[in-house]
Amino acid sequence: MPIDMLVDMKTTVSLESTLRDRLAQLAARHGRTMGEQIAAMVDVAEGHDFWDRVSVGYADLAQGVEVVVHDDYPEYAHLRVGRIAAEGEHNEPDRKPRRTRPAAA
Repeated sequence: MPIDMLVDMKTTVSLESTLRDRLAQLAARHGRTMGEQIAAMVDVAEGHDFWDRVSVGYADLAQGVEVVVHDDYPEYAHLRVGRIAAEGEHNEPDRKPRRTRPAAA
């Protein structure tokens, strides 16, 4: 079979009517055909799978590893309160805008 025939082939997918209706409504909200909506959802699912694998990879790498950070300011060591956990409120995004310094003239 010539390759150009395969490029334009379409497939029929059997769906329950309620799922078909939900897909049609979702596609219409985004201004897409149902095929385009399915492609967009597959792209999102593949992205989630990729980042899940990345996350697992980093978690595997971190098993039994202690992170050592170079101390750029040893003169302030006496002000430290101890180790800070990797997870917690201190790692949440700031809710208020940061002040920026004026550009040097």
